[in-house]
Amino acid sequence: ILILAYYAVWLPLLFVDYRRFTWRLSTAWLPITLALYVCLSVFWSQAAGVSARAAVQYTSHIVCAYVAARTISVRTLLVGSLIGIFVVLLYSLKVGGYALDIMDGTVNFVGAFGSKNQVGFFASLGIFSCLAFLVFYRRNWLGFAWTAPIMLLSVYMLAIAHSATSVASLPAVIGVVSLLTMSKVLSQRYRRVLFVVGAGSLVMAVVAALNLGLLDVVLGIFGKDSTLTGRTYLWEQGWEAAQQRPLLGYGYAAYWVQGFADPERLWAEFYISTRTGFHFHNTYVETLVEIGFIGAT
Repeated sequence: ILILAYYAVWLPLLFVDYRRFTWRLSTAWLPITLALYVCLSVFWSQAAGVSARAAVQYTSHIVCAYVAARTISVRTLLVGSLIGIFVVLLYSLKVGGYALDIMDGTVNFVGAFGSKNQVGFFASLGIFSCLAFLVFYRRNWLGFAWTAPIMLLSVYMLAIAHSATSVASLPAVIGVVSLLTMSKVLSQRYRRVLFVVGAGSLVMAVVAALNLGLLDVVLGIFGKDSTLTGRTYLWEQGWEAAQQRPLLGYGYAAYWVQGFADPERLWAEFYISTRTGFHFHNTYVETLVEIGFIGAT
């Protein structure tokens, strides 16, 4: 029902005033090209039916997102996102539910998603959106009042989800956005200095983490080991799978399909009894496997 409501809100606008949305359509060439490529992957997919359904969903979402971007302001988008995130997190909290992570032995909150990483994603998105709204789009003190419950709920949900990916990526994203914001008020000369210093600091931090054992300390804080609880093995398997079909891939959403030998083996190795909802825990590897080097680049 929610998906149909999503389409009902945005798709009709395309037919009401199509000239508005087709004007300067070339500015959105990248997502449109990717959507077309995803649709074409049906012709070489190892599971054409699955790819066709996923391609329609992806393309329709791109269209809705494009219509929304041409219709509402960034501030309105942020406000709507915050309200939606708050509702989703509240619903997830009401549903409850904890699950044992077989890989690291921890018990984590999975809520309505059945996944700690999904809960962590929405929680971290809530925190980031609150900060973005307060810094860039707040008009008066009421902004603090109505975003405070969303911020508190997001922080709480992030804490009980124990999603290391979300916890680690959130400060990185905030840092990058902060640097980009600072660069806007600096001259081109100082922007270059900021970039060089930032890039150099990042390289030094990575080298120190790898050579001084800091990486293991950081991973230990999140209950991870050097294999990232099996993720490095998954990445290796994904890379090997990509080598079998390097240019075009297996087809969009066509790798993790029941009945095929490799995904069945990985589901068994990682104790995924449902044999669904699994991935390589790496967006680039997942993309490379599904739509090949052409699609990933």
